[in-house]
Amino acid sequence: MSEEIEIAGVKVPRADWEATPASIRALVLVLSERLKQQDERLSQLEERLNQTSQNSSKPPSSDGFSKPSDGQKKHKNRPPPGQSRSSPRQARKLKPSDECDQVHDVMPSTCADCGAPLSGHDSHPHRHQEIELPPMEPMVIEYRLHQLSCGVCGQITRAALPPGVSPLGYGERLSAIVTLLSGPYRHSYRQVCALMADLFSVRLSRGSVGRLRNEMSDALSKHVAAAKDYVHTQTVLNSDAN
Repeated sequence: MSEEIEIAGVKVPRADWEATPASIRALVLVLSERLKQQDERLSQLEERLNQTSQNSSKPPSSDGFSKPSDGQKKHKNRPPPGQSRSSPRQARKLKPSDECDQVHDVMPSTCADCGAPLSGHDSHPHRHQEIELPPMEPMVIEYRLHQLSCGVCGQITRAALPPGVSPLGYGERLSAIVTLLSGPYRHSYRQVCALMADLFSVRLSRGSVGRLRNEMSDALSKHVAAAKDYVHTQTVLNSDAN
């Protein structure tokens, strides 16, 4: 069996390598060196991509929505202090019974084993709570603006809308939801219209969504300006590093 040598990570017979023309051998060596350099660059890029605030000096804000690292997964799956992995864990914290909107006592009528009728009282029943949303029916408030004639000059005067009532015909909570959906939640005007119709049976046009956004922006402009002025007057500003 002929002696083998390793060329670019591959073992080949020495006789075959020596029988290869010199120009081809040079080309193979150059290509293997380039592949080696590319592998090193890829390794460096993968290392940089896998860097998070947990394994480098990067700030937490730079983690984005990437998947948690192995260390984070282990920490996330770790049971709370005093609780083993096998012990049952409550899904959420229950509200006190006196703060619930409705409380229903459910009694078993017969024994699950023999079928005999049951009676008595359980002083510590198992508590199960169901969270439900109230019926989402829009509340329509009508303002009837009367107009009266002056007995002195005959001028007819119509009452103005009370303070705080939008001339657009939509209340503050509805306007706030529209602004929240089209602003921080980045829904398009079309999506906002569809969602308002599906959830609240409120029909809005895309133009109405834009007008409500502008109305809310005008209402908040003074408070935003005041916040900016306050920040500019501070001697020390704390911000996350980039």
